[in-house]
Amino acid sequence: MTEQQENPAAARGPRPAMQALAWALLVAVMAAVAGVAVMQKMRAHGGPGLLDYGTVPAFSLTDQAGTPVSNETLAGAPYIIDFIFTRCAGQCPIMTARMKGVEKWLGEDGQDGVRLVSVTVDPDHDTTTVMAAFARKFEADTSRWSFLTGTRAAIYSLARDGFKLGVDDQPASGTASAEEPIIHSNRFVLVDAKGAIRGYYTGLDPEDLDRLREELPALTGKRRGR
Repeated sequence: MTEQQENPAAARGPRPAMQALAWALLVAVMAAVAGVAVMQKMRAHGGPGLLDYGTVPAFSLTDQAGTPVSNETLAGAPYIIDFIFTRCAGQCPIMTARMKGVEKWLGEDGQDGVRLVSVTVDPDHDTTTVMAAFARKFEADTSRWSFLTGTRAAIYSLARDGFKLGVDDQPASGTASAEEPIIHSNRFVLVDAKGAIRGYYTGLDPEDLDRLREELPALTGKRRGR
């Protein structure tokens, strides 16, 4: 049944057109209000282009030297975090090499206060000793770059609930490879000095990491070459 058959009065005047116009105006107003709210939120947190995806919950893990690292010890400066594991022969070596590249351009850009954090998703194997050897393998500057381990429960809760990243060390048969038996996200996550998540970037994509480089100054106020 058409609208005209269901409501013959609808065909006799401009009411449908007026209603459509009213709805269009309402949608436009709502979109404008939402846009203003988003822009205000971005300005309040450091500039256009960076949204606020929520605050990282409290956590406490241990770095490669056996030193406790928490959301509190990381507070006060932005940091970039990813989740990897040392036995991974798939995307993890690439992600860590990409993070090494980030370490390099942070120095070039004068972003001295920005920290790097890599968290294992294989904590039963990746002890502090193993993580220290992994850091040496990639010649990481551990004054800036921390390699964290801890309990499986704490790490998986942090990845899933804190950063909204997927991780599964018991994937269904056929969904994981022999090179990478633990399924996990390849995202780098940017966190601001107050512990708010401000951006997600594909750790395997150089162009996406270029975007990270361009967006980071919105948090630090430091531009390339300054």
